[in-house]
Amino acid sequence: MPDHPQASSHGIIKRLKPVIPVLIGPQIPRKDREETQERYSRAIATLFIPWRSVKDLCNVNQSWREALLSRQGSISADSQQIIGNIQLLHECKKDRDMHLQQVITNVQ
Repeated sequence: MPDHPQASSHGIIKRLKPVIPVLIGPQIPRKDREETQERYSRAIATLFIPWRSVKDLCNVNQSWREALLSRQGSISADSQQIIGNIQLLHECKKDRDMHLQQVITNVQ
């Protein structure tokens, strides 16, 4: 993008070998919990919707949930698959925890 302030000093190239990014920090909240909807929507929007300023992601009078819903079309099919996998990972962890609790209960 020639109008970008760092266009003359920075560039984007496609990697020859695919890499898997590892996010550091708090995990992405669950999608299916009402109390985490805003944090979930903010995390997904910032990771998967192209942006340069917060205004590109969320208007002042908009919740993050509304912002994500209104911008779903700008998330690629590959990214949608990743988003689905994030939720699936949460569900697997929940099932693992439930199974572990059953095992502990049966041992006692």
